[in-house]
Amino acid sequence: MNNPAVQYVVLAVCVLVLALIWFWRSSGPREPRPEELAAAALNPQLAELDREKAAVRLASHPNKPLPLIRRVFAEAQSVQVRAAAALGLGALMDWPSVPKLIEAMKGESVELRRHANAAVVQIMGRDFGFRADDPEPERKKVIAQIEKNYPVYQKIYYNKHNLPQPVPEAQP
Repeated sequence: MNNPAVQYVVLAVCVLVLALIWFWRSSGPREPRPEELAAAALNPQLAELDREKAAVRLASHPNKPLPLIRRVFAEAQSVQVRAAAALGLGALMDWPSVPKLIEAMKGESVELRRHANAAVVQIMGRDFGFRADDPEPERKKVIAQIEKNYPVYQKIYYNKHNLPQPVPEAQP
């Protein structure tokens, strides 16, 4: 390797390989930023299916953007978008969102009730027997059980994982 011509060829090959690796990595599709996905999910000018897809991608984003998922769940007008965000809250074990998920279980949409319940079951680790298409009196009984047990299950979860207990929000 004392020959300068061989050294230049080896150097040129190495530079070429590095350039190809850089080009290959930068040319692939990039994952949208969570902020872009949240904006798309809340954009009323997009088709509902596109907003739902954005919410699903946001809910499964590798950065786990919990505040944005909470925002989409709270602000979205579309049932499908809110349902996708609810599943994201469940996947991220977002205990502070359980009261809002329970409120969604009281709503008119069977689909949103079903997805909100799935999130609550995932977070609490227990299926209380809520069925989104049951008659309202039966749903109310199960929701009352969930509301009664929520603080207990939350405390157990936080103690088990050595997390600081959340401070209850002040009631207006």
